[in-house]
Amino acid sequence: MFKLKFDFDIQDLLFGLRGGKKVSLIKSFPSFFPANCPPDDAVENELVVYRYTHNSPPTEDDFKSHYEIDSERYKDIVDAYSLSVISNLDSAKNGLELNPGLRKKFKYIASGKVTKDSGVIKCTPSKNQKYHMSWWLYKGIKPSKDFTICE
Repeated sequence: MFKLKFDFDIQDLLFGLRGGKKVSLIKSFPSFFPANCPPDDAVENELVVYRYTHNSPPTEDDFKSHYEIDSERYKDIVDAYSLSVISNLDSAKNGLELNPGLRKKFKYIASGKVTKDSGVIKCTPSKNQKYHMSWWLYKGIKPSKDFTICE
């Protein structure tokens, strides 16, 4: 009978390295997400996106979903568990310029990359922002580290 010895622990099974960064090999969403969240038509993708921020450089506070800010108010809205991002820089700039409410609330536009390891994303255009997207992050993802101010 053979006896095998493995030189790793459970963390090695759950995490791997990609580009020098520790990433989850088991893609799961936060436990507070409801059963129908994210929607089935949200997909993994690789693209550059833009997000309005309060801070330069961006902080974790700039990457809280509406649900994380006010869970009672938004608990029944699936899109509120996602982060709002915009897929076109000119559209993001125009949104900030044309919307006094956004200008009052946000000072900066940050750019970063959505990856297949970060979550799933879906186009969710509105009448005011045709390039709006909703991005549901996998558990443990902290996008502020990978976003930089561009405007």
